[in-house]
Amino acid sequence: MPVPIQCFIVMPYNLNQGNSRLVVIGAQDAALRYVGQWQQPEPTENGDQVSSSTTLQDSVSLQYHGTTVFLEVLIPPNATSSPPPVFRWCIDGLPLMTTSLPNSGTEWAFQTIALVYQDIPSSLHRVNITIVEVSPDYPFLLDSLAFRPDDTFWQEAVPSPSNGLPIAAIVGGSIVGLMLALACVAFLYWWRKRERHPYSSIHDSDNIFCAVRPRCGSETL
Repeated sequence: MPVPIQCFIVMPYNLNQGNSRLVVIGAQDAALRYVGQWQQPEPTENGDQVSSSTTLQDSVSLQYHGTTVFLEVLIPPNATSSPPPVFRWCIDGLPLMTTSLPNSGTEWAFQTIALVYQDIPSSLHRVNITIVEVSPDYPFLLDSLAFRPDDTFWQEAVPSPSNGLPIAAIVGGSIVGLMLALACVAFLYWWRKRERHPYSSIHDSDNIFCAVRPRCGSETL
């Protein structure tokens, strides 16, 4: 079963096969599965919330419905005393290649695309990234993973109208329930009033006196 994904959409979407929109999964999203000694430092000066690794064999994976997958990282400044991190990535358990991050500069490099893999059929996939070279001077800073979703993803992510009751049925049921409640209240009020005045249905003035004194019909003056 697909892992439930909390995400935001970069652009408005459609359900066409040629959908070019992307779903972005932030580094601290619960959809990502981390193994190892990953750290979650304070947000960067740009406000990015990243996951940081300085340990060999740390890994992260994502299960998704779609095709193309992207890896976005941050490059810290002035990390020149050590070589850039190197990571190995695979799709559905098949190793693809080992990739090195760019060299560090004098300023932060935000939203750096470190990986784009497109030759994937539309299906349920799992991408895994494993750190094979890293140092404390130049940590691996994961910003996000992104993918191009397929129709199956949208069918699961967008609720279907058939999944819930129509609004008209809900409103109609509420009105009927309210009318029944009012009818019950009215009946209870009538019944209590009738119990308090047992002779209120007798309208003949002579019979009213007889109702109070049942033997008046046999008495003589």
